[in-house]
Amino acid sequence: MAREIIRSDEYQALWPLAIAQDAKSKKRWNVLLDGKKAGGVYAVSLGGQITGFRAGHMAPGWQGALIIDDPLKVEDAYSKAARDKANRKLVSTVKSRKAHPDTPIVVIMQRLAEEDPTGFIQMGKVPGDWTFVSIPALLDDAYVAALPSGYRDKIDASQRDEHGRFSYWPYKEPLKDLCELEQADRYVFTSQYQQQPRALGGDLIKGEWFSYYETPPRIRLRKIYADTAQKTAEHNDYSVFQLWGLGEDNRLYLLDMIRGKWPAPELKRRAIAFWNMHKPYDHKTSAPLAQMLVEDKSSGTGLIQDIQEDGHIPVKGIPRGTDKLTRVMGVLAYIEAKRIVLPKTAPWVKDFIAECEAFTPNNTHAHDDQIDPMIDAITDCLAKSSDWSGWS
Repeated sequence: MAREIIRSDEYQALWPLAIAQDAKSKKRWNVLLDGKKAGGVYAVSLGGQITGFRAGHMAPGWQGALIIDDPLKVEDAYSKAARDKANRKLVSTVKSRKAHPDTPIVVIMQRLAEEDPTGFIQMGKVPGDWTFVSIPALLDDAYVAALPSGYRDKIDASQRDEHGRFSYWPYKEPLKDLCELEQADRYVFTSQYQQQPRALGGDLIKGEWFSYYETPPRIRLRKIYADTAQKTAEHNDYSVFQLWGLGEDNRLYLLDMIRGKWPAPELKRRAIAFWNMHKPYDHKTSAPLAQMLVEDKSSGTGLIQDIQEDGHIPVKGIPRGTDKLTRVMGVLAYIEAKRIVLPKTAPWVKDFIAECEAFTPNNTHAHDDQIDPMIDAITDCLAKSSDWSGWS
């Protein structure tokens, strides 16, 4: 993109520079001034190999810069290991790639978490004098007042929300769209759009976000989701089977659940009995039971194989390639939007809510066996994750 901009007529009219022909790669190229190389670009991933190349030159004055664009992927925002890896690279790799102590480093990124690379720098973990520029999607009068006068005059604040805020760029990001995004997922909006990430506390899933039913609407899809424990010791998680139904109102209903610590033979018996109990249906109020989905890991793998051998129940394994926090954050907006509905009088509902509210990002909670199949049901029925393509 940068090379094409330099080649454009508009750029050449202002700064007539030619692209050198010795390096035609989009990742590495140079410009010519009066027939001589006058600088260039070398683009590589943050952890990529940069053999014999440093940003800038060993000469006084401005000789170039080291530009880092999005050092942390959005999907890695909730992974402490991924955040730590990106932050280590800032210290171990990036700092060593300056040709001169005065070569500036420019980091361009959206905020993703408190401990993302920007937060890491703000905490003083990367030496140097840093200037932070934050552009939130929703501005207020205090933010605009702090801008240089030349920028203040360009702000369009004609449309405001109930809090007096306005879009930083109404043409690209209409105020109405931004407000709807904020309501859909406040954590993501606060972090990525407002550049003010919140700490992930122990109240990620709030009980008040769930809705309740006495009689569900017509159910147009029913599936069983299961999470099986590796062991049956007292301190281990439980095995859980949940029956979920997608209503005609496009909300997801938890219709029934069983939970216990069962050895392998009993686990299979419970799974088959739960299926058979819910297999009958009235087509006027419900859809046929479509499938049983089990985490394809440890005891779950054995259960899948045992049930498949019998051939009476359509059972599939659920791939879980990401950590639990990432999966929770991926479905949180659906819960907050009150699209998850629980039975009002079921005896296990209070325990289900208690486990959801106790969930912590650092895995200090006691159990999360009821949360896993809920995540799977939301992902499958509402989010339609592309990671599951081919198995549903």
